[in-house]
Amino acid sequence: MTVPFRLRHQDRPDFEAVLHLALNTPDIRSALGADPTGRTSARLRLRALTDADEIAAASQDEYATYLALHAPAHESGDDRPASSSVLSALAVLTPAVAATAAAALLVLGYALRLADARRSLAASLVTAGWILALIGAVSALIALVAVLTQAVRRQGGPARPARVEQARLEWQRALLAQGMLPRLRHYLSETNLGPAAPGPAPPTEDDLPHARRQSPPHHARGSRMSINLNKGQQISLQKADGNALTTVRMGLGWQAAPRKGFLAKLTGGGEIDLDASAILFAGGKPVDVVFFQHLTSDDGSVRHTGDNLTGGAGTGGDDESILVDLTRVPTHVDQIVFTVNSFTGQTFAEVQNAFCRLVDETNGTELARYTLTGGGRHTAQIMAKVRRGPGGWQMQAIGEPSTGRTFQDLLPTITPYL
Repeated sequence: MTVPFRLRHQDRPDFEAVLHLALNTPDIRSALGADPTGRTSARLRLRALTDADEIAAASQDEYATYLALHAPAHESGDDRPASSSVLSALAVLTPAVAATAAAALLVLGYALRLADARRSLAASLVTAGWILALIGAVSALIALVAVLTQAVRRQGGPARPARVEQARLEWQRALLAQGMLPRLRHYLSETNLGPAAPGPAPPTEDDLPHARRQSPPHHARGSRMSINLNKGQQISLQKADGNALTTVRMGLGWQAAPRKGFLAKLTGGGEIDLDASAILFAGGKPVDVVFFQHLTSDDGSVRHTGDNLTGGAGTGGDDESILVDLTRVPTHVDQIVFTVNSFTGQTFAEVQNAFCRLVDETNGTELARYTLTGGGRHTAQIMAKVRRGPGGWQMQAIGEPSTGRTFQDLLPTITPYL
């Protein structure tokens, strides 16, 4: 059975760099310029990111060459120093210990022989001393050979990083020429990449396979207490005077779970690096995403305030925030889903009190809050969404665990809630 090609997560930044270069080639940039709304560019970028494995498969030979060189270089840089340091210590200690023991036994043996006392014991000590001396000499010779061999190997070391980097560049060139540009041109040739029309009405709560029936919607009032939402519950984004909200902020926060045991006393409190994202959907399909590598949506309506690499300190405040100007969200975008995931692979077993809260950005009033309970071995969480309905925008708490490092990995979990 053929194993499908998969691009490593750590190589996705290189893929996105090549995608950025391809989008700025003259013919593609000219074609995208025909759509002043920027929707075609956003959809083209999202579709390429979603099909990353298929696109990268066109350059899998160059990618395999790069990985074959990268793995030995990584091992030589990370694994060998630990083992070589142990061998070096043994190479020094073995001759020294053997020589010291040999000297002690020889001195004692010859002293007993000169004293003409206990000749059998003296002979045994002298024999043992010379055996240890021989062991010390042999081990010293082996250590010398090992040191010389290691020195010879190190002479060829600086060339390896250059070969790895060259293989990486060759893969990127092949990815651009054989995979990225042909696929983007194919996307542009398809008629369904024009400006999207408003999608069908979102499904009702009964259509969602994993969600429970909601309580009746609440109305968020700017001057009253924030509403604590339960999983699946929703509120209408409307002010107390009946007017719709204009700009809201989705604040997401988490705290590191307390560590236990002796190691915790040495390392102190932990830091959890989670990443907040906002995925824009039109008719059930992703059309744009805002995250730490793409801080503003292509239409400018959604903006990430920046990646926090040392979150979860336990202060209880927002670790990351995403601003949404509801008046500027394109009409074809009907839902925005907010997620938190760990790109580095940390699990929610290390997290406690993860929450999201919606704030009226015009006056700083918290409208609603949803707090997760418990942890788990998953690496991501689908927190909440805002959706456009006949009566305006509404917020719904989701709270569904998932596993993945990028938003593409989370799409199967998100889809049932659209």
